[in-house]
Amino acid sequence: MKRVALILAALFCFIPLTAQEKDRYDIALDQYENICIRCLELRKALDIGEIVSSQEMSDLLGKLESLRQTLAEGNVEMSDEQRKRLELIKARYLAYGEPSPTIPDIITPSVLFSLDETPAYDSPISRQPSLNAFILAIGGLSKYPDIGLMCGTGYGKWGGYLSLRARAAHFKYDYKCDSTGNTDYGQIWTNGKVYHPKLQMTAGVYYGITWHWHAFAGLGYSSTCLLWEDIDGRLALVTDLSHKGLCAEAGVLFFYSHIAVGAGLSTTGPFVAAGYRF
Repeated sequence: MKRVALILAALFCFIPLTAQEKDRYDIALDQYENICIRCLELRKALDIGEIVSSQEMSDLLGKLESLRQTLAEGNVEMSDEQRKRLELIKARYLAYGEPSPTIPDIITPSVLFSLDETPAYDSPISRQPSLNAFILAIGGLSKYPDIGLMCGTGYGKWGGYLSLRARAAHFKYDYKCDSTGNTDYGQIWTNGKVYHPKLQMTAGVYYGITWHWHAFAGLGYSSTCLLWEDIDGRLALVTDLSHKGLCAEAGVLFFYSHIAVGAGLSTTGPFVAAGYRF
């Protein structure tokens, strides 16, 4: 309702002025200019996701209704100076919106609002749902960090995502041992080299708590291994310090224009992400 009200406010601003006396034209122009200025302020507030007061909107419409009583076809009776002032007010208002070679008598809603930059879900001004997508570079926060990509797409508040993270290392091994060094043939003799390969794949959903903040959660598969190299250059999998199987994660995403960042916690550790929103 507020968005409609603001659009109506702007439409009223461009009704030609009329009155019976010159002083009334000047007064009407003063009011007209003040309302246009306030409309610009409200639009700028919406563009950065601020909440517009319903009481202020009601007061603005009330002033417009009072002003409308003195508005009709009055271009003929207005002086040249008053007509020039009217056109200057229109031009200044349009300068904030889309470029236009001429100044129309009525500004359409497409000039007043851009559907590419719509208000927040928590704003009382309703916004149009839209298709969105993002791609993020993601990294695990641990002694042996992993890196990967997280991409997703959605419509309105709901969406889905895929995530792939890996830690570059050899996954192949020659035999197994435990953390005490015991093997099937005896005791392992290591040369001190250690490897920590990891692969994690998850998929899940995200939900828009507000226009900027989204919560996500997903499930997938993770393989985190510890490999020791022996004196012969062969690799041994340390079974009790290696884990494979189901993993889960959850976190938050923050979108602002084309900037996208996020953070979360997985069963394999915390992680952060940053990238681009289309």
